[in-house]
Amino acid sequence: VVKNLSIKSLSRTKIQTTVQVTKSYYNVLASQERLKLASATITRIAKNLSDIRAMNKAGFAELIDVQRSEVQYNNAVTDRKQAMNGILVSLFALKFQIGMPLENMLAVVGEVKDVNLAELSDTTSLPYAGRIEYSLTETQVEVTRLQWRNAKTALLPRLSAFANYGEAWNNNTFSKIFSIGFPSSLIGLQFSWNFFDGGQTIHRINESRYTYEKAKNSLHNTQRGIQFQVQTSRLGYMNNLSAVQNQQRNRELAENVYRSAKIKYTEGIGSNLELSDAEINLEVAETNYINSLLNVLVSKVDLDAALGNFKP
Repeated sequence: VVKNLSIKSLSRTKIQTTVQVTKSYYNVLASQERLKLASATITRIAKNLSDIRAMNKAGFAELIDVQRSEVQYNNAVTDRKQAMNGILVSLFALKFQIGMPLENMLAVVGEVKDVNLAELSDTTSLPYAGRIEYSLTETQVEVTRLQWRNAKTALLPRLSAFANYGEAWNNNTFSKIFSIGFPSSLIGLQFSWNFFDGGQTIHRINESRYTYEKAKNSLHNTQRGIQFQVQTSRLGYMNNLSAVQNQQRNRELAENVYRSAKIKYTEGIGSNLELSDAEINLEVAETNYINSLLNVLVSKVDLDAALGNFKP
């Protein structure tokens, strides 16, 4: 039982490490998605800046329009630089979690779109046995039960049998010392009963029984804790999933608004200020989308951990 307890403790450590590694991996994926959007923003603003400069030379745009676009372009370059640094930081965190030297190269495979973000049904049955914490507490209960049973055996009388056989060699001549032997043997029973020791045995029995009862209470609390963790993790995941879906729709709407503003400005029926506002709103929508995406990925890991989906 004690060996099994050590094995389960090691399994718990492995699962906890897996959870942290998975979160770091998703953080890398989200950082890569942020860099992809930042690069697309630079491409978009650079095209606008080139068009506005051309229109300014032709006398169809004011200098302030060019300067406004230059400010947006410089901000976009800064955002992309921050996104690149964010990838480096997330890669360092992932290397640290897997025990890899930070100076080594690490190629991360996969994209955010490959992650299964699915709707969940109501969690009515909770797989307690799938959680290593519950299994570990069960083993601890069994250990304390055996300790209590062992303590109670001290009150029982003991009857033991013993046997002893020996042979003595003796002779006045050294060369013939093993020629004559005198065997001896002893067989008997031993009975003992420690019926009074000042109450020490009763104290040890009561102490071990209390320890056993505490272990059972811990098992019950672990069960309730798992139930609480599953329900809260599920609600958190569903909220974050709904949020990322809404932010994705907001991002698509902002892209449509930007395209419309771009067409209107090109055709001369819209202002550069309107186009700049549409660009800013699109950048805000993309930032909100990335933040909500990272939140739903982390909450997915928490839910998988609560459901016991991670195995050592």
